[in-house]
Amino acid sequence: MRTNVIRRLVSLIFPASCLGCAAELGQRSLAESGDTDDASALGFMGWQASHWCSDCWRRLSPIGRSRCDRCSAILYQSNPFLGECALCHGSDLRFTKAIAVGNYQGLLQELIIRMKGQQDESIAIQLGQMLGYELLASDSSDFDPLGYDLAIPVPSHWFRKLKRGFQAADVICESMCGLTGIKKSSSIVKAIRSTKKQGTLSSAGRVSNVRGAFSIRPTVPLAGKRVLIVDDVMTSGATTSEIARILITQGAEEVNVAVVARGARVS
Repeated sequence: MRTNVIRRLVSLIFPASCLGCAAELGQRSLAESGDTDDASALGFMGWQASHWCSDCWRRLSPIGRSRCDRCSAILYQSNPFLGECALCHGSDLRFTKAIAVGNYQGLLQELIIRMKGQQDESIAIQLGQMLGYELLASDSSDFDPLGYDLAIPVPSHWFRKLKRGFQAADVICESMCGLTGIKKSSSIVKAIRSTKKQGTLSSAGRVSNVRGAFSIRPTVPLAGKRVLIVDDVMTSGATTSEIARILITQGAEEVNVAVVARGARVS
């Protein structure tokens, strides 16, 4: 509550500026720009309108593009895989489905890099809000927020937490849950060993890198639960798939994934 009050006071003193390009927004809100053709854009108005100019919002909101039915990647060309991207087709992903704001490119990529490099919590909060609105606007029954029992941010090993001091997935999940009403739990899944950076490994190496890297608190009842795993970027899906595997092993009925960006080149 105190943090929200401080933010509102600061916004009265200093002109609002776009998080994407730093341009002053002045009195012209995003809602007045006319770029509100879909449900997620309409929901993103209000409080969010003071954080993005219409140009950056247009870059962040790819309307009318087809998506992979499995991982939500935006597809820029047709493929023969009946709604799935080439990477998801025939893959052994353990989660049922993923949803993403967009592909890891352009302004979305720039924001995620800034968020991690500068440990910018304000960007993480905004990206979590965008992910929440993407979830609310989804026309898939798999992503009905009322149907989820838990949202779990991808955990980091304690040494990495100590080194970074900033957990993007946790902040994104907190922001998303605040909007959707899904219950967040950061204590169910634990990273029990440090892993190499996934981005430096091959697809096969990524799978073996995270195999057995996570554990679940044995006292947590997961039987019949629908769980949502939350992260900033999903590339191969190895990490979220491994977490989904152990959740299902412990009785979770269904596990889906929500990420800010789909990181692999899919089309």
